[in-house]
Amino acid sequence: MLTRNWFMLFFACLLIILPMLSVNPNTVEATQVLTINRNRSNFKGYTKRQVYSTLGMVCRCCDGKGGECTTTWDDACSNLSCHPWKY
Repeated sequence: MLTRNWFMLFFACLLIILPMLSVNPNTVEATQVLTINRNRSNFKGYTKRQVYSTLGMVCRCCDGKGGECTTTWDDACSNLSCHPWKY
């Protein structure tokens, strides 16, 4: 009898948890894709920050005073720190 109760409890837990583990086809993650438009005469190329952001990366430049970090910069960065945007 005890084995049957454990089986029923295990089966009930599976019925509750299993739908939560399945992949939901209605959810999608997307980001803007960079396209190269060479028709513009003032096109100077993309920065690493722009390219990495389309790949799901977040970059910070940490070469300020005392290692201070910023998410926007104009010049070259000697201490670039990048990680996935979710973390």
